[in-house]
Order: sequence, then C-alpha cells, then structure tokens
Amino acid sequence: MSFMCPVCNSICNKLKPMGAAERYDCPNCGIYDIAYTLLSDINSRAEFEQNKHCLAKYLTETKEERDHAISLTSTFIKKITSDPQYTSNNPSILK
Repeated sequence: MSFMCPVCNSICNKLKPMGAAERYDCPNCGIYDIAYTLLSDINSRAEFEQNKHCLAKYLTETKEERDHAISLTSTFIKKITSDPQYTSNNPSILK
C-alpha cells in the first residue's frame, strides 16, 4: 500500500513496524524508521516538522551509503540539525 513519505512527501511504502517505530521505504529517502515517541510528543513532532528539509537532505544524500534503516528520533534530529552540511534550506528536495 502506498503512503506519503513523512519526510519528503513522495509516494512511498509503509513497511511492517519495527519495535517502537513506523518503517518506511521511500525512493528518495531510502528505508527509515520514525520513532512513535517522535510523532506522539508535541514538542518532538514540532521539531520534526520544522526540520524536514534537513532530514530529507541527509536521507537523500546518504541513501546509497546505508546498509540499514535509519531511526529518526529527537536525538537524531538534533544531531542532523547541528551539522551545517544539512542545515542549508534546499526546498527542491521536498515536494
């Protein structure tokens, strides 16, 4: 079944949940997990929504290098958003 990628808004597949996370397979972002806590906590959710462009850039640029799913958590978002390589706003990544 097809879904919208929560990160880049492309059509993607939602896979079987892994532990305490939803798993997605996106043609742009690759396979990644979003922790339930990230989506359920209002502050974490806001941080996720505000930083989608950084996450999309990171996931797109590293997709070919990864041999496992990335787990998107609030800690991971803080790590990516503190890296200048991924904080430049590139709206072409998001649809």
